[in-house]
Amino acid sequence: MRKFFLNIIILFVVLTGFSQNSKQYLVILFMDKPNYHADSISSYISTKALEKRYFYHTDMAKVEDCPVYQPYIDTILALDTQINLITTSKWFNYAVISATADVIPLIEKQKFVYQVDSLKNIDVAYLLTNDDLYPPTTKTFKPIDTIVYPTLLLDSAYYGLMYHQIAMFSGQYLHNADYQGQNMNIAVIDADFGGVDTLDFSKEWYRNHVKYSYDYIKESSCWGDHGLNVLSIMAANQPYNRVGTAPYADYVLIRTEAICFENRIEQFFMVRAMEICDSLGVDVVNLSLGHTTFDDNLESYHYEDLDGLHSVASIAASRLARKNTIVVIAAGNLGDKPWKYISTPADGKDVLSIAAVDRDSIVTSFSSRGSLNFSIIKPSVAALGEGCTCIDYRGYVNENVAGTSFATPLISGMAACLWQAFPNYTAQDIMQAIIQSASHYGRADTLIGNGIPNFWKAYLLLQQDNLAIMPIEENTYFIYPTITNDVIKINVLEKSNIKIFNQLGSEIYNNTLNVGLHTLSLKNKASGLYFITITDELGKTYYKKIVKQ
Repeated sequence: MRKFFLNIIILFVVLTGFSQNSKQYLVILFMDKPNYHADSISSYISTKALEKRYFYHTDMAKVEDCPVYQPYIDTILALDTQINLITTSKWFNYAVISATADVIPLIEKQKFVYQVDSLKNIDVAYLLTNDDLYPPTTKTFKPIDTIVYPTLLLDSAYYGLMYHQIAMFSGQYLHNADYQGQNMNIAVIDADFGGVDTLDFSKEWYRNHVKYSYDYIKESSCWGDHGLNVLSIMAANQPYNRVGTAPYADYVLIRTEAICFENRIEQFFMVRAMEICDSLGVDVVNLSLGHTTFDDNLESYHYEDLDGLHSVASIAASRLARKNTIVVIAAGNLGDKPWKYISTPADGKDVLSIAAVDRDSIVTSFSSRGSLNFSIIKPSVAALGEGCTCIDYRGYVNENVAGTSFATPLISGMAACLWQAFPNYTAQDIMQAIIQSASHYGRADTLIGNGIPNFWKAYLLLQQDNLAIMPIEENTYFIYPTITNDVIKINVLEKSNIKIFNQLGSEIYNNTLNVGLHTLSLKNKASGLYFITITDELGKTYYKKIVKQ
């Protein structure tokens, strides 16, 4: 027992920055990035992320994709042997260090430094862009008068103990149509994932479905399985026993939260985790975490801070959502506490924040509230958060967990399945369809927002809208080979405009071709990823990716 408490004390010192030599966390905001070059974008983000940007017509290369300039960091670390680098942010161009206060004047003298200050007192306005201040324009879908439900091949018994939490929002109908998360990537940014490679989640499952993992806390004495509980609500896949909301998805697992206590540094770990998700091309991010108060009251937030623009994690969450990732965040469990309101980063402008209801669809007492003073309706929607079923680190089923933490992965998993069905839509479109399908849409309140979504209704809303762009299918246009050293062949079925773009989005070929088989050469082009678009005479556009070796 004595050793346990000693470990906790050591962990507290490490994460809070308090020690006998008065070390503390400091944020250094840098002026610029001399290392930015648009043609090096493929060094910073994955092929999947590049494909995603191309397909959704977003910027292929931006300054914020580039890492913090390493010579700046090296110069700072050389100022004093007691300075330790904790984390960085490429989006906001800062570094977080652990150091004593007497190094601040030395750091401030560096010409490339804009500001150095505590975690709480950094100039948040310096981090903001115009896009951060104004939510993106979202479409509104044509209402559906009558919902027709198909015959289910997957009956209630298929889901076992998890049926009730999926049936509440008709998620089983998406699964019935074979949208169960295949080829979708969901990131779980959470606390511990103890037991994730054992029992239910075997080592084989881990190898096949966990595409990336990282632990920012790196302290075994502060251990639990909250992250595993959350993951299991999506990833469980034992038919006729327990099946989650996205049983065939792939997952990214990142630990940013220490469960032993609260410190603002965890929000800076969240920022870095979200940047990684963007670089990996993750489709959905689940954050069953939130912060309002910290062990050091001077670090705590205030009600006036709940505008999505005062927490680095809230700003980053919205920015990630605008980069075409569905971001789903727990509203918090403080509805029956003095704070009462949602936590950060659930106040992010462009994210889905999730309230909790019980099995009778009534908002729980603990579910954090929004406010009429907020500029955006919060929470966004609600899901079952009392009497949920999850799996613990021993592989045991717990049928009665409670918290918005467990409502959130219900929405995240089904959002991935919905986007799987309609990959031509943006993340913002998918989130809007979810909101518009909900029970209180048009009469939202500060308790459950727009209400409980109906995912089959969301499917029908998207289906009737029917965007034109679609992937090239086997029986339409043929492009081959998809991996080549030189030539590619295109079988044109009707007179069409052909364009080829490199991975930076630059157009390298544009021509209108008649019906027939055409050969194009990439012999003098650089190795890497290329995208081909074909637009027929009716204006319908198809796309294909190829790789030049």
